[in-house]
Amino acid sequence: MKKYISLVLCLCVFLSLMGCKGKTDKPINEEFNLTGEISDSVEFRVHDDNSKIWLDNSHIEKISVETDNEDKKMLVFTTTEEGKTILFNATTENLGKPLSVSADHYLLFSPMVVAPIEDGLFTFNSTLIDFVYLYNYLTDAKDKMKDVTPPDNLISEETAKNKVFERAGTTVDNVTKLSIELKIDEDYFGWKYCINFTTNNKEYTSEVNAHTGGIIKFTF
Repeated sequence: MKKYISLVLCLCVFLSLMGCKGKTDKPINEEFNLTGEISDSVEFRVHDDNSKIWLDNSHIEKISVETDNEDKKMLVFTTTEEGKTILFNATTENLGKPLSVSADHYLLFSPMVVAPIEDGLFTFNSTLIDFVYLYNYLTDAKDKMKDVTPPDNLISEETAKNKVFERAGTTVDNVTKLSIELKIDEDYFGWKYCINFTTNNKEYTSEVNAHTGGIIKFTF
């Protein structure tokens, strides 16, 4: 289902829009050495607070998943020559204001413009989004999505279970039925644990953000 995700989540992302001049020149880990084009089947947009669309699919030459100088994943967009000029104008006109990046009406990022971008490159990093999965979505590599493995910096199943057990006021010893699944959250391209369990004759349905440990959903 197409929808905008919460701006609060987007503010957890890298809160400035800038060029890639600080990008590392060291070899990129093969696991993240992904480069491709945004699929025509994906509606990609960069727009301002007045809903003016500055960039779309035709202005993006390629996207790639790379690592920065701290070995953290980042998503890099390279514009065409026309897109380079438009991006400079957009970031100049919206200096000190946010520019929103969306795909199929999912709001991916809403960063603040801190400086005009002259080189036609803009990058994002986040601890909440799986950029390999998002890359596959943008390039429409649906056949590869099932093979995307979770990043290694997620909280453990044990930690996730303990959080919802604590919320329910119970312990694992009192749980009679339990199912847990790690999956991508379609709202923000990040990972979550879906945990269903029964304790004290009550059935609980819960979701835990696998990046932060925050409880997303908790019902019984």
